[in-house]
Amino acid sequence: CTLAPRSLRSCTLVPKPSRSCTLVPRALRGCTLVPKASRICILVPRASRGCTLVPRALRSCTLVPKPSRGCALVPRASRGCTLVPNASRICILVPRASRGCTLVPRALRSCTLVLRASRGCTFVPRAL
Repeated sequence: CTLAPRSLRSCTLVPKPSRSCTLVPRALRGCTLVPKASRICILVPRASRGCTLVPRALRSCTLVPKPSRGCALVPRASRGCTLVPNASRICILVPRASRGCTLVPRALRSCTLVLRASRGCTFVPRAL
């Protein structure tokens, strides 16, 4: 382990096996630590639980705000994702042909996803 000064309980001491962990500041209620190898982790703020360290693979994840449950990480494909608020699990991740993926609203599962070659995906009303 590595000792570091504590300032108003704003730091947490983390085991460093093979230098795979790091010290991160604590915000609000604190941080959750995961092993950090080759700088492949990022610090992700959470609305209700402070922040957490999550693995980042080649910058392939992005943060999605959830007003009721903090934040979530969704995978980014090719050129990335477009983010919209996700409240009460009413959004889903939709792949796009040219722009990666996007989060679109899902209303009571009453729509069907239609793939468009030029504009990615869209939602159309489901008859039944």
